[in-house]
Amino acid sequence: MTRPANTRDHATTAHNFNLTAYWYFKQKGNPAVNTPRKKSDAIQNQTGLLWFFLIIVLAAELICNAWIRSESNQAMIMIAKTEHRIQELADYRQALGVEIERLKSDTRITRIARTRLGLAPDIFNETIYLPEGKN
Repeated sequence: MTRPANTRDHATTAHNFNLTAYWYFKQKGNPAVNTPRKKSDAIQNQTGLLWFFLIIVLAAELICNAWIRSESNQAMIMIAKTEHRIQELADYRQALGVEIERLKSDTRITRIARTRLGLAPDIFNETIYLPEGKN
């Protein structure tokens, strides 16, 4: 028995009707049946949004905490490097002070006067008067 191409059997039609009705009530809702369910869904949606917001806030706090910790570690490293540099400069300044005192010593100046300038020790006991004139 062959059927024409445009005829449908009863089972296929009923199945299509059930799918259409399911889709319609899923999209539009049945006010007589789904009124308590809509309230329940609304409460679940609000609860879901509240949990989502809470998770977002916690994630933001974790990110901020990690960023602040990283920045504080970087600041502590910079402070330690700066303190080390300050100590090095203080040591260098102290070494320069010692060098200045060594260069200003009378024995060094006397030795340079005798060796490089050819001054004799008896010149140091003489008084030299400069002529008056234009200075």
